Amino acid sequence: AALKHLNRVVSRLSPALSFRRIINCHQHAIFPLVRCSSTLKPLDKVEQELQSNPYYERYQSKLKEGIAKNTHETDSGPAVALQKENDTPLPLASVAKEIIAAKEALRKAQRTHEHIGPTELPEHVALLGNFLELPLLGDLSSKEIESLWHERMSQEDGVAAAIPSDIYTMMHRRGIECPLFLHVLPRDDGFELYLSQISGHQVGFTSLIEYQSHQENARASLSLNYYTELQRSKGLVFMKGEFDTDFVNANEAQLLVNQLQIYYATPGDDNINYQLVKTMNHKATQFDHTALLHRFQQLFSQ
Repeated sequence: AALKHLNRVVSRLSPALSFRRIINCHQHAIFPLVRCSSTLKPLDKVEQELQSNPYYERYQSKLKEGIAKNTHETDSGPAVALQKENDTPLPLASVAKEIIAAKEALRKAQRTHEHIGPTELPEHVALLGNFLELPLLGDLSSKEIESLWHERMSQEDGVAAAIPSDIYTMMHRRGIECPLFLHVLPRDDGFELYLSQISGHQVGFTSLIEYQSHQENARASLSLNYYTELQRSKGLVFMKGEFDTDFVNANEAQLLVNQLQIYYATPGDDNINYQLVKTMNHKATQFDHTALLHRFQQLFSQ
């Protein structure tokens, strides 16, 4: 019902609305964000992340054997994959299996330490252990771990944050109650609306225009993953997000994340920010987009 109402609302929006200068995308931030300048990961960096997995080495020799076994040298020199009839193409399938096995080994290793909770993100998402040496963090304080995360994320692409457990618990509860909301990005000729959807411990953002054009096939402009492995033992949840530069730049991604935390992480369920969220999700016909736009101006403009 909320999405149907949004489609009706958008047809009435005027792109002529102008915004005063945005002074700071971090304004009113509830927890600090860390970002890098780019979101594109070179292939060698992806390989480095895989090799940083402590279980990668034990699979590396098998991986090489699989590649060598299924290739041969041609007269012209380069190796060409051999494919038997009805066989799965190799070595790609072999490499994929080894990567999956390495990730599963890392998951099992994480479960052997009392301070590390279970992974609650889908299997295709990079593990928290790819970014932090989780088994070594048992004796460190939350502040020390938060500093390590910020230092590590300053070398990564996208946006990131370390969120106190109580704040994330509130955000997660509200995300279950109200999974959809709208966010504003200023443009030269007015503004653009972005739709966020919370699902489990993930959040996806897409422009409303993209959603209207492609519905369930709309591309995500920004995707956030929340790691809860250390929430119980250290009181921290780690957020890591990546954005598509075809839609948003680094500052715009930060602004979207900051809006999300303001609307979902401001204490008190009766505060004006969360009231807007509840209205859109549970009383869609009463949702007034002008109230959202005015609230954005109050928070981020001068």
